[in-house]
Amino acid sequence: MPWRIPGDLPPSDDYRVRIVGTVDQTALGVSEAPFSIVGPSLTLTAPNEGTSWTCGKRQTISWTYEAGRTFPVRIELVKDGVVVSTIAQRARLGANGTGAYRWKVPSDLESGDQYAIRIVNTQDDSCSGTSGTFSIVDPS
Repeated sequence: MPWRIPGDLPPSDDYRVRIVGTVDQTALGVSEAPFSIVGPSLTLTAPNEGTSWTCGKRQTISWTYEAGRTFPVRIELVKDGVVVSTIAQRARLGANGTGAYRWKVPSDLESGDQYAIRIVNTQDDSCSGTSGTFSIVDPS
């Protein structure tokens, strides 16, 4: 019998399943070993560390996720650890464990390195992922 894990269960490695009879409540079974329930995770897959994105060009921000339910994500542009701008306030998480968002790099964005993309679960700020650093360059 499939069981859908409730979304409000906190992550832990000490869960067990207990089964009680509906007619005879003394009939009882408990799982032999504990098991884990992990929280949602977000992992950036693009941009890659060390790549360059050109001002005025469209780029794809992509990620993978593990989650028991869907949630919108906020996408942020970060430089030197500080949020420079919010790219999307509530983007769609994705489907089947992957997500993507097309973004046109603003033409007036300051070129430089040490940029990163961060995605954040809008329902739980502790669930986030950050890309490696990359560069923003002016068009040639």
